[in-house]
Amino acid sequence: VIGLGISLSLATLLYLLLSAAHDWLRLTVLSTFMAGQVAGVSVLLEQIDYLPAPLRLWNSSFFVTDGSEYGHLLNVLFGYEATPSLSYLIVYGVALSTPLFIAWRRQHSDVTGRSA
Repeated sequence: VIGLGISLSLATLLYLLLSAAHDWLRLTVLSTFMAGQVAGVSVLLEQIDYLPAPLRLWNSSFFVTDGSEYGHLLNVLFGYEATPSLSYLIVYGVALSTPLFIAWRRQHSDVTGRSA
């Protein structure tokens, strides 16, 4: 019950903050959330040895650990990993840049009058 209350209050605060924000900021936050969710698949694929053994690029556990409250919140909102692998970063980058590029391309084609 406490977790549901915290989740609902956080969702309400995020909704209110983003409803007054510019379209690009909303798109960026939504794309970052989606990229974090999609990038979690690479962690699961590494665990079943579908992707090569992960080479950890850095360790930011001294700043925020994955198991802390802030680590869980950042992981859910933005896909934070204290020790990301190269495959995680590639999947995260592709999942983040694809919708942003599509939106930029659509906006650019609308401004110039060409159809995409």
